[in-house]
Amino acid sequence: MISYLSLIPLFIWMNLFYLSNITKIDIRFHQIDLSKSNKTLILFYITKILYWMWIIFGIYLKLYTPVLILISLTIVKFLSYRFSTKLYKISNLITPIISIVLMTLIVLTYFLNIKLF
Repeated sequence: MISYLSLIPLFIWMNLFYLSNITKIDIRFHQIDLSKSNKTLILFYITKILYWMWIIFGIYLKLYTPVLILISLTIVKFLSYRFSTKLYKISNLITPIISIVLMTLIVLTYFLNIKLF
């Protein structure tokens, strides 16, 4: 469980980096030139892949509630893109913030031995 929790600061950084570079990151993947990208952007994409592996591992650890909330946030963000660009822009800003709060709660519940989920 500790190794599972040790990745959370990396994912919080990933969400903060996304919020601060949203225009650079939120483009089509085939438009990205990885040879001209800086190492931080490449680390972001590697962290994003690791994030989804972390979510799958969270299901294995029976952290159903927080993992399902993180998955549903992504689904809402994806569906909002299909329906309305304004709704997508709003959800695009809110989703990383909610993810940061939720991941912080996961860490706090473990270290303070509180049963929230």
